Amino acid sequence: MRPEEVLLLAAGLAVVISLLYYGNTRNRLTRTLSALSIAVLVVHFWRLRLYWQISAAYLAVILLGIMLITARKWSSSRIRSIAALLLIPLGFSTAALIVLPFFELPPPTGPLFVGTHIVHMVDEARADDSFPSGKRELMIQIWYPSAVNRGVRAPYRRLRETTLLSSYDAVLKTHSLLNAPILRESHPYPVILFNPAWEGQRTQNTFQMEDLASHGFVVVAIDHTHNSTPVAFPDGKIVRRSEPREIDDFSGPLEKQIAFGEQETITEAKDDIAVLNQLAAWSSSPGNIWYGLLDTNHTGAFGHSFGGSVAIEACFRDPRIRAALNIDGWMFGKIYREPLNKPLMMMYDSGWPFIQSDVEKERLSTYEGNRLDINDLNNLMRSFHDSGGYLLGIQDTKHMNFADRSLYSPFHKLTDSGTLNPKLVHSIINRYTLAFFSHTLRGTTEPLLNQTSPFPETYFRAYPDPRIQHSNNESNK
Repeated sequence: MRPEEVLLLAAGLAVVISLLYYGNTRNRLTRTLSALSIAVLVVHFWRLRLYWQISAAYLAVILLGIMLITARKWSSSRIRSIAALLLIPLGFSTAALIVLPFFELPPPTGPLFVGTHIVHMVDEARADDSFPSGKRELMIQIWYPSAVNRGVRAPYRRLRETTLLSSYDAVLKTHSLLNAPILRESHPYPVILFNPAWEGQRTQNTFQMEDLASHGFVVVAIDHTHNSTPVAFPDGKIVRRSEPREIDDFSGPLEKQIAFGEQETITEAKDDIAVLNQLAAWSSSPGNIWYGLLDTNHTGAFGHSFGGSVAIEACFRDPRIRAALNIDGWMFGKIYREPLNKPLMMMYDSGWPFIQSDVEKERLSTYEGNRLDINDLNNLMRSFHDSGGYLLGIQDTKHMNFADRSLYSPFHKLTDSGTLNPKLVHSIINRYTLAFFSHTLRGTTEPLLNQTSPFPETYFRAYPDPRIQHSNNESNK
């Protein structure tokens, strides 16, 4: 809990205890404690605003204040009964803040300040009858090096893009400054595209966006309309996932699910290319805020879960996208048939076949999803042996350790995350993500990619590109 939350709950509890002890509202200590609790409430609202976890405590403190004004002639038993009842909302808020706390993102590790802004984009080349324009519309969010470190910190999500349960995300502040001026360097920034998971959102891996931007990359996250959910557009329209099928529905033949996955992968990869075209147009347009600042010819793509498949497919389809990172995702699309022939990194949780024990592999061998895992691993090994790549596995992790969601609650089952400390997992992910894109987009030498992992919790292997080895051998003859 944050200090303001602890103070508010403690102040409310102190008033209740005082009422239970004295049984009247005229006691000076009780009235002082009530005034203090109201003051703490005001400070809390000023600093953190109102969110559902703390709303019951607000109600309790306000009702206690009203009772001290209006209940002077009440009997002691009535005062004690009502005071005891107000322990319920205070207890509810305490439990809610323990289960779903006001989580904090890790601070960016780079030397640069981070800004962000949200952009509505229309792909004029593709039709979508669900919009008045008749064209496919997207919402994207850009994280970038900021010229300043003062301003309004961006919320984690906009209120219209939350559910009732996640509505507190709209008052949770990130480390990024909303609409901050862009830091203008003498050279353009490499671009990295991010694709969220199936039903995920563009903000779901903010811990990575902010860190990469602080190291001098421009990171663009895409809400893929009809697959991401919910997505709010400027005209007030909110679009939720419209495809009734799930990407992990293996009730039918595996081949049918693979075909469905490829269809959706291609749709989202086309979104990536449309966004990249728009970025290139901005960077070449005098007067645009991005003029001369985006090196779209040195672009990388990454994604979590299904978004990792999209990143690889986009890398296949556009020569400007020079490297792809798949974070714990299945692979659909062209990678199923041929190697990528570009730098590729895969990150996996401890449930993937190369980390599992032989007993676990045998137990899961009849599960269609695990068959897809094994197919993916075979395709991946073929690609690595043909054109090189990097493989990172992290022990004691689950799927959502690779997204912000593992920070949402200390209870691992609620967040679908493993037992390894989420902050450590995110640190490992950020270190390898930065090294991979720095090497592939900037050409820097990254020792982390060429050595045994310094993290004992990981399995890491670098597969050399045989084409480079062959070229080196030829030049040495």
